[in-house]
Amino acid sequence: MPLQSHAQWRPRVATCFVATAVLVGVLAGCGSGKPGSAPSSASPSGPGGTVSITEDLGGTSSEPVTFDPTKSHVPMVQNPWDMAIYSTLLRPTPSGGYLPELATSATIVDPRTIAVQLRPGVVFSDGTPVTALAVKQGILRNRDSKASAFQAILQDVSGIDVTGDSAITIHLSAPVAGAFYPLLAGEESFIVSPAASSGDLNNHPVGAGPFVLQQYVPDQKIVLARNPRYWDAKDIRISELEYVNTAPGPQQVNALESNLANVSQIPISDVPAVRSNSAYTVGTAAAQTQSLWMPVCKSTAPLNLVPVRQALSYAIDRPAINAAVLKGVGEPQWALWPQGSIYFPAQLRNYYAYNPQKAQQLLAQAGYPNGFPLSILISPSPVIEQAATIIQQEWKAIGVKATLVTSSNFVNDLYIRKVAPLGINPEVRGGVAVLTGPYQPGSEGDLCNFDNHSLDAIASQLSSLAPQNPKAIDLWRQAQTYVVQNALSIWLEFSPYVFASSKKVSGVQFLAQYALPVPYYWSLSVGG
Repeated sequence: MPLQSHAQWRPRVATCFVATAVLVGVLAGCGSGKPGSAPSSASPSGPGGTVSITEDLGGTSSEPVTFDPTKSHVPMVQNPWDMAIYSTLLRPTPSGGYLPELATSATIVDPRTIAVQLRPGVVFSDGTPVTALAVKQGILRNRDSKASAFQAILQDVSGIDVTGDSAITIHLSAPVAGAFYPLLAGEESFIVSPAASSGDLNNHPVGAGPFVLQQYVPDQKIVLARNPRYWDAKDIRISELEYVNTAPGPQQVNALESNLANVSQIPISDVPAVRSNSAYTVGTAAAQTQSLWMPVCKSTAPLNLVPVRQALSYAIDRPAINAAVLKGVGEPQWALWPQGSIYFPAQLRNYYAYNPQKAQQLLAQAGYPNGFPLSILISPSPVIEQAATIIQQEWKAIGVKATLVTSSNFVNDLYIRKVAPLGINPEVRGGVAVLTGPYQPGSEGDLCNFDNHSLDAIASQLSSLAPQNPKAIDLWRQAQTYVVQNALSIWLEFSPYVFASSKKVSGVQFLAQYALPVPYYWSLSVGG
């Protein structure tokens, strides 16, 4: 489902991921510790220190802070601190894949079955062993809570077999193993210590992650201390991770300048000024699955005509939008996945490069030589408003008279009330939902109930395949070729998460595939 926009977008991503034979995805031997090695209690290398990160902890943009995975109602917004406390079966990485974490391997046996081999000798922060039974109970606890923060596909878990002290087999009620696989690196696999599961987790959360909760002051800060019992403690080089309550916007830059925090997301509008300050390092977290795009109702004239939709795509100067609106940190979008993705078909690069003359020819071919009027629904965000104004002027040049309609309830007004035949909105999707969300009947993001049996069949096959299975890669390229050539949507830009950090903090990386970016704990260090 498309998310309503806010002043800043928050992307997603996910690397050393080995997937070989069809229907089999295996992770082994590419972690920072050796698969099967005992948990380390050795003193971490490096100077220690505290990394303080700005975050909106007030609950005004999502929900109040909670440390019990089953108490969240908004997907992924608790991940920055809960992932640090609980960890996951697979470790997501900043460049797009997974490493072994609490599990050393996860294998798609068939479309309804995933075999997971757990890392032996791991313990929760209270000393309780992380056994196969504990992991089974943890996943089922999450499933049975039916918490709305968890992805609906978690309900497809029909049973879990304990096949050894450190092995489980997950059974699914539908052939969706490929779509389920990323949940092994998400909040659905936050495992609570059995000894603490019936206690007050919101004050005393107990997991097997790299940090433990040291202090929580509502609406002020969260302080996490390094967990000495964490299996890979030697690779956690900071002693504390702190989240400091900061509202999005100029306050984030102020927090850096006042030393309230040493890492912060920054508004895109502030990128040039922060870049010019030698005290800070500006970085981005690549966004593979967040884009600024235009969903289109393909059942309403004249947008029901392929040449018209193609004309509108050719009449947009994406590099100009990237430079003017995203300050050059974005990437023009040519397909469903960015150019660095293994799923991106190389032949689609620059497919709709700016060409107003060709756009006018296509409109004439479709019977609209003088253009036509239409409305564009937009969210009240500076980024979207700026992009919409540029597009409005570019379309005017080919005779298309666009009226911008601002909505504070974009999802309802576009997808339910249909007050306009197309809109501009940030999109946050991952996995198969990148395809099914906008183009499969039954999805709230499928504007005007578009349906194509060939795309439906591809989506069904992708749901059963490991993410980097060669067949999955080919299917993704087939699907994108169709949706791009038929201009089923109008794509604009991929937008990264932009952050700034003090020069005293190094190794700042973020996992950008979640609603709130999560720091990559294993690379952070302070000083030295």
